[in-house]
Amino acid sequence: MKKFFLIFIFIISIIFIFSEKSLLIKDFEYKNEIITKTGMKIYWTFNEEKSIYMLLKAPSNGWISIGFNPTFKMKDAKIILIGFEKNNIILEEHLGVSSTKHKKIDEKYIKKYTGKRSKEFSIAEFEIPLNKESRYTITKNEIIKVITAFHNNSDNFLIRHSKRETLNIKF
Repeated sequence: MKKFFLIFIFIISIIFIFSEKSLLIKDFEYKNEIITKTGMKIYWTFNEEKSIYMLLKAPSNGWISIGFNPTFKMKDAKIILIGFEKNNIILEEHLGVSSTKHKKIDEKYIKKYTGKRSKEFSIAEFEIPLNKESRYTITKNEIIKVITAFHNNSDNFLIRHSKRETLNIKF
Protein backbone atom coordinates (compact mmCIF):
# COMPACT_ATOMS: atom_id res chain seq x y z
CA MET A 1 0.00 0.00 0.00
CA LYS A 2 2.82 2.39 0.85
CA LYS A 3 4.46 1.73 -2.54
CA PHE A 4 1.18 2.49 -4.35
CA PHE A 5 0.82 5.74 -2.40
CA LEU A 6 4.36 6.85 -3.28
CA ILE A 7 3.78 6.10 -6.98
CA PHE A 8 0.51 8.06 -6.86
CA ILE A 9 2.25 11.07 -5.25
CA PHE A 10 5.02 10.89 -7.87
CA ILE A 11 2.53 10.87 -10.77
CA ILE A 12 0.57 13.80 -9.32
CA SER A 13 3.84 15.73 -8.84
CA ILE A 14 4.84 15.11 -12.47
CA ILE A 15 1.47 16.40 -13.69
CA PHE A 16 1.90 19.64 -11.73
CA ILE A 17 5.53 20.08 -12.80
CA PHE A 18 4.73 19.79 -16.50
CA SER A 19 1.39 21.58 -16.60
CA GLU A 20 1.36 25.29 -17.32
CA LYS A 21 -0.61 27.82 -15.29
CA SER A 22 -2.95 30.12 -17.13
CA LEU A 23 -2.37 33.85 -17.23
CA LEU A 24 -6.00 34.48 -18.33
CA ILE A 25 -7.95 32.23 -15.98
CA LYS A 26 -7.46 32.24 -12.23
CA ASP A 27 -6.44 28.89 -10.69
CA PHE A 28 -6.43 27.11 -14.06
CA GLU A 29 -3.70 24.80 -15.39
CA TYR A 30 -3.46 23.35 -18.88
CA LYS A 31 -3.37 19.58 -19.15
CA ASN A 32 -3.00 19.10 -22.94
CA GLU A 33 0.53 19.76 -24.14
CA ILE A 34 2.81 19.11 -27.06
CA ILE A 35 6.46 20.10 -27.41
CA THR A 36 7.69 20.82 -30.93
CA LYS A 37 11.14 19.97 -32.25
CA THR A 38 11.98 23.69 -32.16
CA GLY A 39 11.30 23.77 -28.40
CA MET A 40 7.96 25.56 -28.50
CA LYS A 41 5.38 24.22 -26.08
CA ILE A 42 1.71 24.34 -27.07
CA TYR A 43 -0.97 23.95 -24.39
CA TRP A 44 -4.73 23.85 -24.95
CA THR A 45 -8.08 23.20 -23.33
CA PHE A 46 -11.55 23.35 -24.86
CA ASN A 47 -14.21 25.45 -23.16
CA GLU A 48 -17.38 23.40 -23.75
CA GLU A 49 -16.79 23.43 -27.53
CA LYS A 50 -17.48 27.21 -27.56
CA SER A 51 -13.82 28.18 -27.57
CA ILE A 52 -10.33 26.84 -27.07
CA TYR A 53 -7.82 28.32 -24.66
CA MET A 54 -4.26 28.13 -25.93
CA LEU A 55 -0.90 28.98 -24.46
CA LEU A 56 2.32 29.12 -26.49
CA LYS A 57 5.70 29.11 -24.77
CA ALA A 58 8.76 29.55 -26.99
CA PRO A 59 12.47 29.72 -26.16
CA SER A 60 12.76 33.21 -27.64
CA ASN A 61 12.72 36.90 -26.91
CA GLY A 62 10.86 37.73 -30.09
CA TRP A 63 7.47 37.17 -31.69
CA ILE A 64 5.82 33.74 -31.63
CA SER A 65 3.10 32.33 -33.89
CA ILE A 66 0.81 29.46 -34.65
CA GLY A 67 -1.18 28.84 -37.83
CA PHE A 68 -4.00 26.39 -38.52
CA ASN A 69 -4.96 24.37 -41.60
CA PRO A 70 -2.37 25.46 -44.19
CA THR A 71 -2.78 23.85 -47.61
CA PHE A 72 0.87 24.25 -48.69
CA LYS A 73 3.53 25.68 -46.35
CA MET A 74 1.82 28.94 -45.18
CA LYS A 75 -0.85 29.08 -47.90
CA ASP A 76 -4.39 29.44 -46.50
CA ALA A 77 -3.22 29.15 -42.87
CA LYS A 78 -5.11 31.14 -40.26
CA ILE A 79 -2.14 32.60 -38.37
CA ILE A 80 -1.93 34.17 -34.92
CA LEU A 81 1.17 36.31 -34.31
CA ILE A 82 2.09 37.56 -30.84
CA GLY A 83 4.83 40.00 -29.91
CA PHE A 84 5.64 42.70 -27.41
CA GLU A 85 6.04 46.44 -27.75
CA LYS A 86 7.77 47.61 -24.58
CA ASN A 87 5.65 45.81 -21.94
CA ASN A 88 2.47 45.62 -24.03
CA ILE A 89 1.46 42.45 -25.84
CA ILE A 90 0.50 42.78 -29.50
CA LEU A 91 -1.67 40.14 -31.23
CA GLU A 92 -2.38 40.15 -34.96
CA GLU A 93 -4.33 37.68 -37.04
CA HIS A 94 -3.05 36.92 -40.53
CA LEU A 95 -3.95 34.76 -43.52
CA GLY A 96 -1.36 32.81 -45.48
CA VAL A 97 -1.71 34.29 -48.99
CA SER A 98 1.00 32.12 -50.60
CA SER A 99 3.42 29.42 -49.57
CA THR A 100 5.83 32.00 -48.11
CA LYS A 101 3.72 35.10 -47.40
CA HIS A 102 0.97 36.12 -45.05
CA LYS A 103 -1.16 39.23 -44.72
CA LYS A 104 -2.83 40.84 -41.71
CA ILE A 105 -6.62 40.62 -41.74
CA ASP A 106 -8.84 43.49 -40.59
CA GLU A 107 -11.30 41.43 -38.54
CA LYS A 108 -10.49 40.69 -34.90
CA TYR A 109 -11.67 37.24 -33.88
CA ILE A 110 -9.46 36.86 -30.82
CA LYS A 111 -10.49 39.31 -28.14
CA LYS A 112 -8.99 37.78 -24.98
CA TYR A 113 -5.20 37.46 -24.88
CA THR A 114 -2.20 38.15 -22.70
CA GLY A 115 1.44 37.23 -22.41
CA LYS A 116 4.71 37.70 -20.65
CA ARG A 117 8.40 37.51 -21.37
CA SER A 118 11.54 36.55 -19.50
CA LYS A 119 15.17 36.16 -20.57
CA GLU A 120 14.53 32.50 -21.41
CA PHE A 121 11.14 32.51 -23.14
CA SER A 122 8.07 34.32 -24.46
CA ILE A 123 4.57 33.24 -23.46
CA ALA A 124 1.33 34.09 -25.25
CA GLU A 125 -2.10 33.00 -24.14
CA PHE A 126 -5.39 33.56 -25.93
CA GLU A 127 -8.93 32.31 -26.32
CA ILE A 128 -10.01 31.32 -29.83
CA PRO A 129 -13.79 31.52 -30.37
CA LEU A 130 -15.26 28.51 -32.17
CA ASN A 131 -18.70 29.88 -32.97
CA LYS A 132 -20.27 30.23 -36.45
CA GLU A 133 -18.69 33.65 -36.98
CA SER A 134 -15.17 32.43 -36.17
CA ARG A 135 -12.59 31.89 -38.88
CA TYR A 136 -11.03 29.04 -36.88
CA THR A 137 -12.19 25.45 -37.28
CA ILE A 138 -10.71 23.43 -34.45
CA THR A 139 -12.65 20.44 -33.22
CA LYS A 140 -11.98 18.33 -30.16
CA ASN A 141 -10.24 15.00 -30.99
CA GLU A 142 -9.59 16.11 -34.58
CA ILE A 143 -6.09 16.01 -36.09
CA ILE A 144 -5.22 19.44 -37.49
CA LYS A 145 -2.20 20.53 -39.48
CA VAL A 146 -0.44 23.33 -37.61
CA ILE A 147 2.50 25.59 -38.41
CA THR A 148 4.54 27.21 -35.65
CA ALA A 149 7.30 29.79 -35.82
CA PHE A 150 9.17 32.29 -33.71
CA HIS A 151 11.92 34.84 -33.96
CA ASN A 152 14.79 34.64 -31.49
CA ASN A 153 14.94 38.34 -30.62
CA SER A 154 12.67 40.56 -32.76
CA ASP A 155 9.05 41.55 -32.26
CA ASN A 156 8.76 42.91 -35.80
CA PHE A 157 6.21 40.65 -37.55
CA LEU A 158 7.76 41.50 -40.92
CA ILE A 159 11.10 39.88 -40.04
CA ARG A 160 11.40 36.23 -41.11
CA HIS A 161 11.26 33.54 -38.43
CA SER A 162 14.35 32.11 -36.76
CA LYS A 163 12.70 28.69 -36.39
CA ARG A 164 9.58 27.09 -37.82
CA GLU A 165 7.86 23.74 -37.89
CA THR A 166 4.86 21.96 -39.40
CA LEU A 167 3.12 19.27 -37.38
CA ASN A 168 -0.18 17.50 -36.90
CA ILE A 169 -1.87 17.87 -33.53
CA LYS A 170 -4.79 15.85 -32.23
CA PHE A 171 -6.79 18.43 -30.36
